[in-house]
This record gives sequence, C-alpha cells and structure tokens, in this order.
Amino acid sequence: ASDGTCRPCDGGDEVPFAIGTVFMFVALLLMYHVVATEDKSQQSHSMLLVTISGGQLIMVVQMLASISMMGITWSEPLRTLLDALKIFNFDIEVLRLDCLANPSPLGLLFGKLAVVGAFLGFLTAVHVVHVLLFYKGAFRKRMHALIAVLGTVVMAFFISMTSTTFSPLQCSARHPNGKSTLKNFPTVICWDSEGDHLAMIALGLTGSLIPISALLAAGWVVKVYPA
Repeated sequence: ASDGTCRPCDGGDEVPFAIGTVFMFVALLLMYHVVATEDKSQQSHSMLLVTISGGQLIMVVQMLASISMMGITWSEPLRTLLDALKIFNFDIEVLRLDCLANPSPLGLLFGKLAVVGAFLGFLTAVHVVHVLLFYKGAFRKRMHALIAVLGTVVMAFFISMTSTTFSPLQCSARHPNGKSTLKNFPTVICWDSEGDHLAMIALGLTGSLIPISALLAAGWVVKVYPA
C-alpha cells in the first residue's frame, strides 16, 4: 500500500503491469516512426525544438527518479510524485510485479536490466519487419535508421541505466548488528558471500557495459566527425 504496509494482491493489481507494458511498446513504435522515417534535412525548426525539449524532459524526469532512491523521508505531495517517477528509473516494482511473481533480489535486478534489452530487441525486430516490407530487405541502406533508433533509446535512458547497474554497490549505513544492506534491496546483506550480493555486483557490472559502450561510441563519433 502507499503507507508502506503489505496487503494481499487482488485481481486489479495486474492492471498496472498490463497498462505499463502496452504503453511502453506503443511509445517505442511511435519513437521508431519519428526517428527512422523522418527526413532530417526537411525537419522544421518547431519540430526540432519539440524534439530537444522532449529529450530534456526525459533527462529531468530521470534525475528526479534518481533523487527518489536517496535514503530521505520525503513529505507529501513530493513523495507521491517521486514514487510515480520510479518507473522511469526501471523500478518495475511500481507495476506490482510481485503480484504476478515473487522474484528474488537477484531476479529483480536482472528484470530491471532486461528492460533495456527488451526495448532494444523490440526495436530491432520492428526495424527488420519495416525494412522487409517497405525497403525490400535493403538492410545495409537502412542501417543508419537502426543505429539512430537504438542510440536514441540508450542515450534517453542513460541516467536510469547507470543508476540501476551500479545500485548493487550502494550499501546503507551499518545496522546495530554491524551489518549493512543494499539501499534498493533491504533484504540483501552487503558483501555476504552466502547471499546474492556478489552475484548482483557481477550482474550490475556486466549491465554497465551498455551505458559505457554508448558513452565511448558517442566520444568516438565526436572525434571522427568534429563540428
């Protein structure tokens, strides 16, 4: 519940997950249409302004979502706002996933990282179908569209991916028993060889290859194609 207490799941608890999933994939389809099919040479100044403003809005929302991860007790209505924005930080628990399954902390972290892979895989499949239907399989000629779409997704969610991949390294202050737990996974004891923490660190560092690779690719493009 909103006050932090637990309550049994009911039939309506599956609705947020279904609505969130449909919304995300519809948004990805619209984004692919805009990024991959629009002629940049004929793009109007107003559309360019809308695109830039939308990108800045996404970055601000992700920063606010990252603030909600801090160990601070926020007052209303700010707490409700930050809780609603957690979905932009790949906090799939907001969709009440625990009412559909009961994942372990390691499985939950894997699910958060898999969201990015699902987005990229879905867009790649859409691109393949689009090229086959409208460009007679000219994949080499349309490769720039795929790179633009995937790059847009990675850069748009760069902050969320970074905070998620490094979340296994964020331990809280020591408890009275001398042990500390993860801020985002309070049931995981930090640096416990018998628990999930070490495996979560390995998974997080592996997932960090995505934002790190995107950052290196952006730096390479700037170097090769200077303004």
